[in-house]
Amino acid sequence: MQKFSKKILYAITFLTIIFLGSFYGTKYLSADNDDSYLRIKYASYGDYDSDGIEDDIYSYSKMGIDYEGNIETNFALKITLPSGISYDFSYKTSLEIDDDDDNTIRIKITVFDIATEKGWYTVDLTCYYSGWGIFGVLCASKTFDPPTDTGPGEPTAEFDIIT
Repeated sequence: MQKFSKKILYAITFLTIIFLGSFYGTKYLSADNDDSYLRIKYASYGDYDSDGIEDDIYSYSKMGIDYEGNIETNFALKITLPSGISYDFSYKTSLEIDDDDDNTIRIKITVFDIATEKGWYTVDLTCYYSGWGIFGVLCASKTFDPPTDTGPGEPTAEFDIIT
């Protein structure tokens, strides 16, 4: 009986060390971190799919992460129309951040056939990222007013990530 208790004690100790060790060296970042940021610099509308109708939305954002190495990212884009209807898009990619650069990631997003109502639109961009010993979430939002009330088709998005 005593051998069995020692085995359980060793197993619990081992699992505790493994569990606590998984947190060692992990850096959790959020939008409060001064060295990491996500900003939507510009959002507007236009005819970006050349269909003759200015019903497309373009946004340009910059992101900086205080990290050097490979990261996995998941960008979540939400566009809310004046009526309250919202559309969600996502884009996953792997990025390599080199310390020799300025660590700025440029994000160009075009959403086609979405500016179908007059009024104020809101663009929300969230980036979930992780790398070796790092995890973070960055958020940004921008509101603007494209003066249009037409547009065909279901909205689609195109992401262009530049490191």
